[in-house]
Amino acid sequence: MSADVLALNGFQGVDGPIKAREPAVCVRCSHTVYRGRIGLYELMEVTDELRALIVAKRAADEIAAVAVGHGMRRLPDDGLAKVRVCRTSRPELLRVLGASA
Repeated sequence: MSADVLALNGFQGVDGPIKAREPAVCVRCSHTVYRGRIGLYELMEVTDELRALIVAKRAADEIAAVAVGHGMRRLPDDGLAKVRVCRTSRPELLRVLGASA
């Protein structure tokens, strides 16, 4: 994935390009290209600081920025990590995220 494609699709702080495999048909997947399912996850641990922001009804963007600062991985970043270790493909990640190729 080129640096331009990464930036266009909201992947921040990623030095591109990165190597990503394309889906391929094989006997193991019964010639469907994909086998099984894998989830993309965004998990936020609610710290005292985050709890205070939530209770104060602060903007979602502000809460998300603090959560990321505390180590939360955003959905696109979790997907990109799975592309890097060949758990999913670039086209599938972009399709799920509704992003551009």
